[in-house]
Amino acid sequence: MHLLCKFTNANVKIELAPLPVADHWMSNLDLSLNWLAPSFIWGPSKVNPNEFQKDHARVQLIETIRDFNRSFPDIKFPFSIDLDNITFTNKDLNTIHRYFTTATSHRSWEFNSEAYDLANPSLWYAKLAPINDAVHNLQAFYNTPEKDITQDVNVISIVADNPIEYMHPIGDWKYLDYELEYDVFIQHVICGRDTFQAYIDGDNCKHADVMPQWNSLYNSFYIDVNGERNKHMRSSDFRKWLDSGRKLNTAWQYIPLGKVVSGHINVKTIGNFIGLELV
Repeated sequence: MHLLCKFTNANVKIELAPLPVADHWMSNLDLSLNWLAPSFIWGPSKVNPNEFQKDHARVQLIETIRDFNRSFPDIKFPFSIDLDNITFTNKDLNTIHRYFTTATSHRSWEFNSEAYDLANPSLWYAKLAPINDAVHNLQAFYNTPEKDITQDVNVISIVADNPIEYMHPIGDWKYLDYELEYDVFIQHVICGRDTFQAYIDGDNCKHADVMPQWNSLYNSFYIDVNGERNKHMRSSDFRKWLDSGRKLNTAWQYIPLGKVVSGHINVKTIGNFIGLELV
């Protein structure tokens, strides 16, 4: 069986992996849903040079943290944003993101701290989420050596409205694609930093929140265009980075869905997304 991704100027044909994890995902596929126009991630990791947009993103991050602090005046976000004209280094952004992921997973600012007793946990998560978005938006304006060498990477994310998160049985982790044989993956859910994203953002691999897949999403998957991300994840630079964090032998990979068998993908000319079809 194949999954066909139809675009106005080309079709991308995916041969499904002969694995139980792919079979399970496919058994929950609903082609009748509203499938959204694909988003392209990592490809736009070429640093945005627009200083006006960068300053707007900087102000947005400050305001999201201040909004959080107004809601939780006794448990303020631990990164100080007292000055309106504060500027952020790339290291600052990685630190802020780390506070966000720890607060999301542990309800505290440090992994080894006791969780806060929150009167309104839902508000806690609702106010944290914009901080995460703002950090990622601002970090797009910061260059790293890793971004310089991964500008050929494009990942096409294809997702339906309101995809459903699910948890894998423990045994599913043996299907993680350590050998990088596949280029289509089930969309992963993490409570931390995606390993490749952390790598290109110049983050420290030693941190506990640099992690692999946590759960997955039905009706959501992504394509590593022409296997370029896999190429960089095979590189000695990436492997050394994993090894520096003692994660080379841990579950740093992703759950595969299949392989593109329709040939080269040109993201500049592929056109608009039309829909999915089983063939």
